[in-house]
Amino acid sequence: MSVTTIRFLLTVAIQALKLVRWYYSQLSPGQKTEINEALAAWKKQIAEMPMIDDLLDPTHGMGGR
Repeated sequence: MSVTTIRFLLTVAIQALKLVRWYYSQLSPGQKTEINEALAAWKKQIAEMPMIDDLLDPTHGMGGR
């Protein structure tokens, strides 16, 4: 990837984050609470996911022969 392409992608990503931040600031307190609860549940699910080493462990019961 060229430097120009990387700069372009970073610029797009930064602008997207700014847009999300602006959109979030426009939400009502109830909507913000709802989104925060959904994100907390999502983070909890990610934290509880087994790591790839666990999945490959034959004693784990999900594969790894």
